[in-house]
Amino acid sequence: MITGIILAAGLSSRFGSPKALAPIHQTTVIEHIQTMLLEVPLENVIVVLGAYEKEIKPYILKHKD
Repeated sequence: MITGIILAAGLSSRFGSPKALAPIHQTTVIEHIQTMLLEVPLENVIVVLGAYEKEIKPYILKHKD
């Protein structure tokens, strides 16, 4: 079994805002990474949240797999 893990728990103190919510390709970084991981044969995709959990959680994709 192969699992993809997205680490999105940091403070992003030098960046100034949550890096996971930075814009990229007409979406956010967290959505882009999830979309890319769902295109490869993984058993699971785990997203680790921390400092900005409430802000990032709405961007966690809901999918049938």
